[in-house]
Amino acid sequence: SLQELERTIEELQKNPSDATNQGLLVSKSITFLERAQSVYNGLVSYQDNLNEQVKGLVDDVNNYAKTIYELNEKISAIESSHIERANDLRDARDLILDKLSGLGKISYDEDLHGVVTVKFEGVDLVNGDFVNKMGCLAEADLPESADPLDEKDSARVSHFVTPVWLSYGNQEVFSRTEEISSDIDTDVGALKALVIARGDRRGTYLDNKGIRREPEEDAANTTKYTYFEKYLTDADKFNKVTARSSMVNVMAEFDNLIHGIVTGMNAILESEDEDGNIIRLFEPITEPKSTDPKKGETDGYSIANLTINTNVQQIPSLLNNGFLLKDKSVNQADADALVNLFKNDFDTLNPNTRTELTFYEYYTNIIGENAARGMTFKNVSDNQTITVESLNNQRQQVVGVSDNEELTNMIRYQNAYNASSRYINTVNAMLDTLLNSLS
Repeated sequence: SLQELERTIEELQKNPSDATNQGLLVSKSITFLERAQSVYNGLVSYQDNLNEQVKGLVDDVNNYAKTIYELNEKISAIESSHIERANDLRDARDLILDKLSGLGKISYDEDLHGVVTVKFEGVDLVNGDFVNKMGCLAEADLPESADPLDEKDSARVSHFVTPVWLSYGNQEVFSRTEEISSDIDTDVGALKALVIARGDRRGTYLDNKGIRREPEEDAANTTKYTYFEKYLTDADKFNKVTARSSMVNVMAEFDNLIHGIVTGMNAILESEDEDGNIIRLFEPITEPKSTDPKKGETDGYSIANLTINTNVQQIPSLLNNGFLLKDKSVNQADADALVNLFKNDFDTLNPNTRTELTFYEYYTNIIGENAARGMTFKNVSDNQTITVESLNNQRQQVVGVSDNEELTNMIRYQNAYNASSRYINTVNAMLDTLLNSLS
């Protein structure tokens, strides 16, 4: 779709004033925007799916905690006399602890009465006579936290849930700024993985482009930055917030690409009607919301808030006054500028990179970056799976049951029983014969 749009612009360059070329430009722009919104909406749906999975895993944590608590009571009651051990119940509890350890970083201890206390991410989950239930709060219900993003950021999603400890004033279970690394053992658990991968907002170009360090000096020689830089002042902070979430990162980069194409084409193609109104090809669906009034930053030209000007759809020649100047000569300069917009460098992929890219290069780099990240995560996952299987095999050698070994023992014991039975029967017959002879 991006290539089709570029080819249409190149065709327009040959004869900018031709009505057919102008109509084709509008048509391809409609297709391009629809395809872009389809891609973005697919990412939105995936993000919402992750949100539902977060809710499900929080329920799993609570159910596991409740089950452990109930097993603690049963085990303690059976073993209180120090005569019998509740082996079956202990096996069931061990299985639950195994499952719980897959959802987050846990630690546990067993007291003299057989009661296990469990900590989840360093906080008591099951302790003695209570279960510390985990809850899900929507972003809109959360108190102010250490999140460096503005609580009123327009991209935040109110229905995204955050795991919290209900007994501790809705304290968040996971830190939003904690470094995630296997070196410091903070990359543990499916629940944390889902929360981080999902992010807490829809990624937009403001997350990507708005935090680039491009200081400018004002009259007082004071360094000024763009909107988000009052919170995020360098690439390191970008990595802790935007790049931290796979979903937010790819959505922000993709939206930045579409934002660049849309605003670039608008700047070249816009014109004025007889009443002095500005006519643009791409328009925001809703009135742009100012994120920083002093600097004029708005969130209006994000993918989810874009449409094609209905008047231009009906009369394509409204664009750039039909590529005619006031003296009715052809405006070749703007047609050439439109072509150069796609040929020239557009932006760096994100604040961590320094290579300027064209629109097409930018898109392919989005694909390449996420493919590389996916392969890295897959390799880590494969290595951890091998480690888990190896440890489980070692454990099974100690506590596991071998079918072949147990069958061999059963045959041995059965033969021993049969031999003992025949011996007893023979002795019994001998005694019977002896007693009958004496009588």
